[in-house]
Amino acid sequence: MKKWLKKNVYYFLGTISGGAVGYLYYTYFASKSDSSPFSTSLGMSIVWGIALGLLLVNLFRKQDNRPK
Repeated sequence: MKKWLKKNVYYFLGTISGGAVGYLYYTYFASKSDSSPFSTSLGMSIVWGIALGLLLVNLFRKQDNRPK
């Protein structure tokens, strides 16, 4: 379990930070009359934030291509 958690800690951090950014975006920047997917509802804003957080983590994470 520790090995799996240590391997995926960056994905957890990306999920948590992305959700927090989505919440903050909805709270401070989203216009309630706007029809963009980021600001339609609080839940969708958090989901989009999580998705972007995971994509950013995956983009900058070093891939291990060694043969097993």
